[in-house]
Amino acid sequence: MFLLYYLTEFRIIYQQFFNLFFDNQDYERVLANHGKDLIYLIAQQSTEKTLNYSVLDISDKNTYKFILQEEIIANSVDITIFSINVFQDDTAYLWGKKEDDNDKCLGGILTQYNKTIQEISDGGFFQPLLVSYNNIQNKAINIRYTNQSTIVTGDTQNYVLIIYTFEYKNGQVQNICNETYENQFNDQYNFDFLEFGIISQDLMWIKVNQKSEDQNQGTIIFLANPQTCKILENKNQKIIYQYQEFGRSFLYHTYLNDSTVLLNILSSQVADKGQLVELQGVSIDIGKTCPWFCAGCDNNDLDKCTLCSPSIYERNKNDGCQCQDGYFSIQTTSQCQACPENCSICSSETACDKCQSTFILNKESKMCECGKYSFLNSELNKCQECYYYNEMCDSECPKANSEKFKFYRDSVDTELKVDEDGRNVCEKQTGSQIVKILGFVFIFSFSGSIILGSIFYIIKTKCFSDNQDGGVVQLNLTEDCKLEAQKLHQKRQNIEVINTNQNNQENNLNQQKSVINMSQIHTEQQILQKNNDASQIKIDNSSINLQKQDSN
Repeated sequence: MFLLYYLTEFRIIYQQFFNLFFDNQDYERVLANHGKDLIYLIAQQSTEKTLNYSVLDISDKNTYKFILQEEIIANSVDITIFSINVFQDDTAYLWGKKEDDNDKCLGGILTQYNKTIQEISDGGFFQPLLVSYNNIQNKAINIRYTNQSTIVTGDTQNYVLIIYTFEYKNGQVQNICNETYENQFNDQYNFDFLEFGIISQDLMWIKVNQKSEDQNQGTIIFLANPQTCKILENKNQKIIYQYQEFGRSFLYHTYLNDSTVLLNILSSQVADKGQLVELQGVSIDIGKTCPWFCAGCDNNDLDKCTLCSPSIYERNKNDGCQCQDGYFSIQTTSQCQACPENCSICSSETACDKCQSTFILNKESKMCECGKYSFLNSELNKCQECYYYNEMCDSECPKANSEKFKFYRDSVDTELKVDEDGRNVCEKQTGSQIVKILGFVFIFSFSGSIILGSIFYIIKTKCFSDNQDGGVVQLNLTEDCKLEAQKLHQKRQNIEVINTNQNNQENNLNQQKSVINMSQIHTEQQILQKNNDASQIKIDNSSINLQKQDSN
C-alpha cells in the first residue's frame, strides 16, 4: 500500500492505493511526474528490484482513473538508481542504472501505449555512481519557461556529485550539460539526503549534509547554474552557506514581491536516545533575481527584462513583459490568461478591475455589463443605446416601410423623444406633421404649375401671330416652332409623371390623415347635421312668417 498526494495546477489529488501493481508486494521507492493530462508512477519492488509503472489520467478535472499498470524491466536496475521525467505531450523518459554493470545505464521512452527501454550508448549520467543505495529522490525538475529539466544526484560514500540538464525537442531527449564533481568537500560531506531546487534559468541551489556517525549532520548550501551545470563560488572561492550546528535539514525557496529569493532551512537535533530535542530554522536572502515573468534581465538592473517568459498570449516587452490588456498573469505557469469577458484589466479570471469601452463595471459581481437602457450588440461586441418603440429596444427609431423593422409596418416614420427617465422613446408622427408634409407637396405642385404656364407663354409669343383684336390669325409652322412644341410636349409628360407621383403620395398621406382624424371628422359630421337641422328650422319659421304676411 502507498499514498498518492499530488499537487497539480488544477487541484490536489490524494488517494490511498492497495495492491496497485501486484498483490503482496513491498515497494522500496516510488517516483511520480506529470505531463499535461497524465501522471506517471514508477515503483520498485524491495526484493526483486523490478520496476513497475502506472499511468493516471487526469484529463477530466473532476475524476481520475488508472489507464495502465505494467512491469517495465525485471531484475536489471539497481535499487533506487532511476529517474523519470514527463513532458507536455505526455511522453515520459526513464533513466536507470543497470544491475552489476557500472559502465551501463538504461534509458528509453514510456507512453500509455508502449515502452522502448534500451542501453544508453554513452553510459548515461548515472554511470559514475558506485553505491547502489541512497536516499536521494533522483527527481527531474523543469527549468521554468523552457523545455529543459535538471537532475542532481550523488553517491553516498564516494563523494561524487552529478549535475545533468537535458532538453526535450522533436520527440527526442538531447543533452544540454553533464558535470561530475569528486571530493568537492574534502570527504567531509556525503549526498545521502541531497536536495536541490531551481530558482531561475541560470540559478539553482543544492543542499548536502555533513558525513557523520549520528544524525546531527551539518548542512551546507551552494549555488549552481543549470544551463552550464557549473557550481558557483563566492569571491573567496569558498562554499557560500554553511551551518555546522544544523542536523538533518530540509530546504525550500520562496520569492518576495520584489523578486528577492529566500532560502528557508528547517533542521532538527537528535539526542542520544534518538529523541528529537530541538527544531530550528533560518532564512537566507540571496538577493534579487529576474522576475518570474522575465526569461532574461539586464545584469545591472534586474527589474529590466530583456526577454519575456513564453506564454500562449504574448507578453508586452515594451511594458516590462506584463500581460497585454485583457489578460492577467498566472505566476505558477508563467502564462497570460484571459480576463473575464469584455474586461481590459483584471486580477483574476473572476474579478475585473476595468472594463472595455462602452461597458460598465458591476462593483458587486466584478463583471462587465451594459448599462441601463442599453444592449449588447453581439456583432460589434459593444454596448449601444436602446431606442424604445412599444417597449421594444432597437439601435434606432423605426422608419416607414423598412425591411429592418419587422415589427413596424406604418407608412410614416417615428420621431425621437427623451422621457423623464432619460430613455430614448420613438413615437409615431402626429397629424400636424402629416399636414406639414401635405403643405410641402402642395407648394411643390403649385410651383410646377407656374413653371408650366411660363413655358406655354414662351411658346405662344414665339410661335403664334396675333391680329389687332388679339385673336390668333396665323400659326407659325417653322422648324423652330415644331422643335419647341416637341420640347413642350416632353416637359408636360415629365411634369405629369411628377404630379401623378405627388398625387399618389398626397392620397396616401390623406388616407393616413383620414385615419388619424376619423373620430374628429365623425364629430364634425354630427355637428354639421345639427346645424343643418337648425337651419331647416329657421327656414320653416321664415316660411310661416311669410305666409302670415301674405294673409294680412
